[in-house]
Amino acid sequence: MYQKSAPIANQLDASTNAVIYVAFGEFYVRQAIVSLASIFLLYRRKVPSFRIVVFTNLPNYFDWLLPLLPLVIRLVTPEDIKIMSGPIDFLLRAKIAALQLTQHEMQGHVLLIDTDTLVRQRLEKLFRGMESGACYLHKREWPLHVGRKHHPELCPENLNVTLASRTQIQISGNTLMWNSGVVGIPRANNPLLV
Repeated sequence: MYQKSAPIANQLDASTNAVIYVAFGEFYVRQAIVSLASIFLLYRRKVPSFRIVVFTNLPNYFDWLLPLLPLVIRLVTPEDIKIMSGPIDFLLRAKIAALQLTQHEMQGHVLLIDTDTLVRQRLEKLFRGMESGACYLHKREWPLHVGRKHHPELCPENLNVTLASRTQIQISGNTLMWNSGVVGIPRANNPLLV
């Protein structure tokens, strides 16, 4: 994957925390730019202590932001999008792939922010929470048995899953669905992203 970085981003080391955006297509790229502008306005003249990694198929849209924020722009080709979407071609899986790639390369805490999210508070508090082991998901939505009525294909009956770490997870109708508008994964939980 091709990438270009702001000079400021090059000053941060591999252990730096990262904020990630996944923006494929002009609609989501424009949303991401507004979200990035909200970060810029919060920090004004202070450079954030984290790196911002944008996975996009339209990298030139972000060029004007390179001098303003610690950005790393990752060009995602159509072939990359297909790989990131996985064997069932589920585009939202690209968010997980972006988390995996960034976590592997940077070894800091990783915070994924959806393109339609405005940042209203500085993000250091979330990174401090991750330093203490906290994981973050945007908000609790509903138990799977409720969602099954409207989207049965997304909400299976009962599943037993074995993670790569050999941890067993049981998913039932009472398992809660969470929104992934913001996802925070601490460095200590890297194995969850395998």
